[in-house]
This record gives sequence, structure tokens and C-alpha cells, in this order.
Amino acid sequence: MSASPHTPAQPMPPLDVIVVGAGALGLATAAELTARGHSVAVIDPGGDNASSVAAGMIAPAFESALEGLDDDGAVLLRSARAIWPTFAARHGIVLHEDGALWCGPDREAMAVRLKGLGFDCQHTDDGVLAPLDARLSPVRALAALSGHVTVVRAEVRAIRRLGVSLWCVDEQWTARHLVIATGHGCAIEGLPPLARTAMSPVVPIKGQIVMVQGAPVPRTVRGPGIYLVPGDGHTMIGASMEEGAEDKVADPAVTRSLLERAEALTGQSLTGLVHSARCGVRAAMPDRLPLAGHVEQGLCLALAPRRNGWLLAPAVAGTVADAIEQRPPGPFSQAFNPLRSFHVEP
Repeated sequence: MSASPHTPAQPMPPLDVIVVGAGALGLATAAELTARGHSVAVIDPGGDNASSVAAGMIAPAFESALEGLDDDGAVLLRSARAIWPTFAARHGIVLHEDGALWCGPDREAMAVRLKGLGFDCQHTDDGVLAPLDARLSPVRALAALSGHVTVVRAEVRAIRRLGVSLWCVDEQWTARHLVIATGHGCAIEGLPPLARTAMSPVVPIKGQIVMVQGAPVPRTVRGPGIYLVPGDGHTMIGASMEEGAEDKVADPAVTRSLLERAEALTGQSLTGLVHSARCGVRAAMPDRLPLAGHVEQGLCLALAPRRNGWLLAPAVAGTVADAIEQRPPGPFSQAFNPLRSFHVEP
């Protein structure tokens, strides 16, 4: 079902689910629920978000190795990656499964690390290839997901419960279930105390990415503190991570640093090819895993994936959809439990 964005001029009839937030997690959840036959609307003010200002890497191998994950963490990311081909085909997302290449130093050590975590890797003339890692165009993927759901362009200011089984949003929309997928710093009035408690450890992380014209690399290339990802006529170079920062103003010094590292990695001059520098603010939990699932009857969270929002989006979507449909807990339910930090069962 393809739908164009709506404005809040006319109240909508009661829905099965309202999703607040149109990033990767919110739209993926809405698309999954729609595919399962639910009536769903996504409410979002529009504009860039952390999912659109991203490189679009689906990178279980290198994220596991570079983030220092243990075996369980690597298994989780690998399991999330396994969902992607089916999810992409269902929702019309183009997934580039061309692997990612480590071109930095200590290539043998990287290969040992990848193999130790259970990932296949191959030595090439240019570096160490992790064939499982993939990529997508974030803007195109968001557009594809939006094409399957109803999107309302509005900013949610307040929610309240009507009786036991109905939520009201800004006195205009009602639904039996509500999914909060707003990222960090949720300022919605009426959010229940348990939801605020679950979200209290979430911190913002500002990330800056530089876009250069052309494609100096044929596939994703990685090195210490740097990556280059080819896109639609440009290449994304990233990314900085500044915990606690919430502004979206690009820092010229960060741009220079990213370019210098990218040039050192590729041996190419990139400064004259700069198109733009953009910033997004990610949300993150201390354990680096998202919050996905029920916090109380009829209210779910789907947020705070840190670096791996696109990788984890189908897993989050399935976990939230299963919770709404009261299915048995799935493979990610325990790890993503929104109340895990407080040992409270929803």
C-alpha cells in the first residue's frame, strides 16, 4: 500500500497502531505491522533525522570487531543481518551485498578477530574483505518504507490513555497501540512514568558525516576511526561520535579530520570533491542495544540503537510487532527489553 503524507487537518479514524517517529526503526516497525494486516499511521514532523544522515551500513562483522563485542553480541548482530534479504525484498529496499574491506593496519589481526567472532573473511590485495557486511541508501530506504505506510506530517506534543485499550494523540488521532520511536530527548507530555524510566539512560550522540562527489571506492572501505561508503553519485565519509552533544551544526575541524583520515586510507586527494557535511544525533543506551517492546499494555518503544539503527531495524520491527500481537517472545525480545536495565517485566 502506497500512501502520500497527510496533514492533521482532519481527524483520522481509530487505528490499530500509531508510530511516533519516522526514522529507520519507526518506519520499519510501521511497515512490518502494515504487512501483517494492521491499520497503522506514522506521525513525524519531517526533515532530516539520524537515519537519513547515515551511511546505511549493514555491518555485523566489522561493527562486532571494532566495537569489541563478545561472541553473544556478534551472534545478535549476525542474526539481525540474516533477516535483511527477506525484509528488503518485502519492502522494496535495494540491499547492496558487496561486502566491506578493511584497508587499515594490522590486517592479519583483524582477520583473526573476525574469524574468532564467527565471521567469514577473505584476504585480498587491498585488505581484508568481510563479505557478510552490506549497505543501502538511507534516503531511498526511508522512501521505500514510507511508501508502504500512512505518514502524517505533524509534531506529537501529548498523549493520553482513553480507558484501558485506547491511546489518544494530540486529541486528533486514536489507536489501540502506540509505538514511541522518537530517538533521544522525547518531550511528549503524558508519557507514562514507566516509559520515562525506561528511556532515562538514553544519551544523545552527535555524528558528523562528509559527502564527496564521485565514487573513489567501489565498496565500503574501513580503517581506524574512518569509513567510506559509496552512494548515489557520491561517497559518504564518516563518522565522528560526540556523546552528549545535541546540536546539528557541522564542525569544519571535524570535516578536515575525517578527510585527512580518508585520504590516508585511500591514498587519494578528496578535499576538492567535498559536497557537504551533515550531522545527525543518534540515541544510545549504555549497553549499545535498542529499546524495543512493551513498557505497558498498549505502549511500546522502538528507539536508541546507537550505531546500528539500519542493521537492527528489521529485528526491532519484528520484536515490536510480535509484542503488539502478543506472540511468544522472539530471539531479540530479551536483549531489546525496554525495562531490562531495571529488572522489571512489562
